[in-house]
Amino acid sequence: MTAAAWMKAVLAALESLLAMLESHVAYALNQHLVAGIENLKGFNGRAV
Repeated sequence: MTAAAWMKAVLAALESLLAMLESHVAYALNQHLVAGIENLKGFNGRAV
């Protein structure tokens, strides 16, 4: 493999890793927000 091919392979791997991380973070944030809203509902007895 040439250096350029190595760089391309490494960049592609990093990109897919970043995409996985982004979707995981988005999912975790979403779950956190949903839990926070449910918590507020329980606190106030209604949605805020």
